[in-house]
Amino acid sequence: MKRTFLLCTILLFCFSSEIFAADGFGRCATGGAGGSIVTVSTAADLKRYVEPNDSRYIVQVTGTLDLGSIGGGVAIRSHKTIKGISPGTTIIGRLGFRDDANNVIIERLNITNPKYNEKDGISVKERVKNVFITHCTVYDCCDGMIDITGASDYVTVSWCKFYYTNAHDHRFVDLIGASDSDTGDAGKLQITMHHNWWSTLCKERMPRVRFGKVHIYNNYYDSSGNNYCVGVGNDCNILLEGNYFNSISNAWKNYSTSPEHQGKIHWQSTGNIFYNCSTPSWAPDSVVFTPPYTYTRESGYNVPARVMSGAGADGNDLEFPSSPTNLSASAGYAIVKLDWNNNSDSDLVGYNVYRSTTSGSGYSKLNSSLLSDSNYIDSNVPHDTTFYYVVTAQDTSSNNSGYSNEVFGGLYGDFTGNGIVEMNDFVDFLDFWLLNDCNQTADADIDENCIINFQEFAVMAENWLK
Repeated sequence: MKRTFLLCTILLFCFSSEIFAADGFGRCATGGAGGSIVTVSTAADLKRYVEPNDSRYIVQVTGTLDLGSIGGGVAIRSHKTIKGISPGTTIIGRLGFRDDANNVIIERLNITNPKYNEKDGISVKERVKNVFITHCTVYDCCDGMIDITGASDYVTVSWCKFYYTNAHDHRFVDLIGASDSDTGDAGKLQITMHHNWWSTLCKERMPRVRFGKVHIYNNYYDSSGNNYCVGVGNDCNILLEGNYFNSISNAWKNYSTSPEHQGKIHWQSTGNIFYNCSTPSWAPDSVVFTPPYTYTRESGYNVPARVMSGAGADGNDLEFPSSPTNLSASAGYAIVKLDWNNNSDSDLVGYNVYRSTTSGSGYSKLNSSLLSDSNYIDSNVPHDTTFYYVVTAQDTSSNNSGYSNEVFGGLYGDFTGNGIVEMNDFVDFLDFWLLNDCNQTADADIDENCIINFQEFAVMAENWLK
């Protein structure tokens, strides 16, 4: 019994302390970071901390909260994080937002709303912005599961699972843009949806889009018996990448009302997989927007296993940290010094450095243990070889990022950094010649005698035009 209690305590601590880094269009959301941390177990306490003002709170929810006693829902104000602290944490009712709310994170919650207050699960509307919804299970809502409307903007929905347990008529999951007449939505509704799972009995709107720019990548669709998945509505731009459609009807469908307002979708050559289903007969491929953020698109073939393991309130943490940026190299004799920007991922634990003699492939890891600092010195570099370097980041769940930008170094005499020792390097070499200054000659001083002379010239000559 004691061992079981201890194990449960450890698991609960790990779950409640888990923090996911916002990404996509909702990447600027920080929620209640820096504010007070409170734990609530009643609907009244939830309302107390998320509604009255814009103070920063991280609201940890435990147990099952039926919001019927407070009118069926809450209206979340700015600068809040609402997170479950165990896999079974459940909210029955609607999570809504105060008009013009900003900077909200919702994570690790089971949410259902079969009867209260518009019957949505999460309703993001009326100029709400900077919202990050991740690792939630939303089920059996009698209207939308997650609807984003009313000129709301900069929202990411990731690693969420949607399903129904009964086949009622209105199984319309995610609406982006409420009406063709809501022209104020134009230029808003910039939404990212990635690694979500539309599952049992989902019928339509996965999502259904009007006006917005919506990036839909690496999602899993296995809602057999549906009508359609992605709805292409008036004046929208949809980028569809690396998704896996399994035994569904109509991966997308046109809902635009006229040629003048025809929505656009880009889906060709973007890695979407169609298993036991076909490409829709209405399938024009259009030029759409380029996402203004970095992201890692996985192979569509990997999506089912990854998403089924990671999506939902009880999903594993399978999110990759962001790739390190701005890697640079400076070479001395037999060493290469590397430096890169610090990652901002909140669950980062360190970095790994790799090198290869071939650009773009064949990398081998150099460090034996994770690096805590964003710099590294490779001190095992033959003076006649060019090496190519990349760096990755690792998080607390041992997920590794993609590679950083590649840099090279190691070939003595390549002072201009173009991978070959040539006349321009010789001109730079002459600037070092016979200088008797340890600081100025450090990057070119082979024998570390603080002067550049024929010892260095001989090595440079050996590498000439390599």
